[in-house]
Amino acid sequence: MTNKTRRKRRLLSKFAGLLVVIVIILVTADLVTRSIAGDLAGAAKHWSSARSASAHVGPFPFLYHLVVEGTVPQLNVSLSDVPVGPLELDRVDLHATGVRIDRHALFGHHRITVVAIDAVEATVDVTAGELSQAIGHEVDVSGGGTISVHIGPLTIPARLSLAEGDVLSVAVAGIHLFKVNLSESSSFHRAGCA
Repeated sequence: MTNKTRRKRRLLSKFAGLLVVIVIILVTADLVTRSIAGDLAGAAKHWSSARSASAHVGPFPFLYHLVVEGTVPQLNVSLSDVPVGPLELDRVDLHATGVRIDRHALFGHHRITVVAIDAVEATVDVTAGELSQAIGHEVDVSGGGTISVHIGPLTIPARLSLAEGDVLSVAVAGIHLFKVNLSESSSFHRAGCA
């Protein structure tokens, strides 16, 4: 065996070793990411009492941002069948950016503690059936966010609105039939009730 052949074999062996190390790092990063996403989804499900929850963290390389910067650049959480007072939200999607965590808590106590979030965008889906059940009158939802409420023999146009960022209400002719604070599930008001 010549020196040239030995060098090629050593170089190939080193390359193969490096490749194995890279694969191990990527698999570990993927497992850690999945574990953290699973923990976040579990926490969101518990916090919201949702029937199901899923979470996705990103972008790749997520582990670098987490370990070096203590940040999660993007976090997407989806919840389904979320009870809020008498209303059940069909789906809630949250997209958070710039999530900063306490690295000491993560590495010292294996806990995820959110310190700050730059921005969160929420999308909430509520069905006509869920609104009908919460209001106590049949609700029809037509295109463009227009709704109608059936009160006795009358079908009355109603207004569905989101006020102060998190108070969902249904009003007919300026009279609120229903109000619920989406951020405080214990806060519920129905016309004539406190």
